Amino acid sequence: MRQDDTGGIHWTVTSSTPPEVPDVGARLTRRASRIVLATSLPLFLCVTVLAAVQYRSQRAQVLQRMTDSSATHAVALDSIAKLAHDHVSQLRSWSQDYFERPPDAPRPERRMFEPQGDAFAIEQPKDRTGMELGQVFWLGQEDPRETAAGDRRIDHALDFLGMVRTSHHSPYLQWSYFFAA
Repeated sequence: MRQDDTGGIHWTVTSSTPPEVPDVGARLTRRASRIVLATSLPLFLCVTVLAAVQYRSQRAQVLQRMTDSSATHAVALDSIAKLAHDHVSQLRSWSQDYFERPPDAPRPERRMFEPQGDAFAIEQPKDRTGMELGQVFWLGQEDPRETAAGDRRIDHALDFLGMVRTSHHSPYLQWSYFFAA
């Protein structure tokens, strides 16, 4: 209300907003959020750091086990490679000596060859002790059961099978191959 110059009273209605009353609920919510953030952020950082440390520790352990395992396997592979190298060297020397001093008579195992299509084969012949010698295939045209056939190559292969039998007791050396040239 106000008074004018004439002494009249005028009523004026204004649309003023009431003064802002602080919202207590919003203030409490902001304050709780800050407290939660202040306590959870260090906890999150702590968990992250611990996870990184544990990961590096676990990774180092796994890498160490793998290094130890590969070193063990390397030693085992070296021994297998040496065994195979020695076996091949022994067979090479034996073959060279065989042709310098061939046997006088053909091998009796020649009678065991059976025709199989265009070839002759001995399926798992056995030596004097009953050990299996291996498989022998003769791809030549002449019959290997005849004494003159094969120019001693058949006898060489049959003697070879008997010789390699002594080396094949290892689980790493189970097969040897002989190709007559």
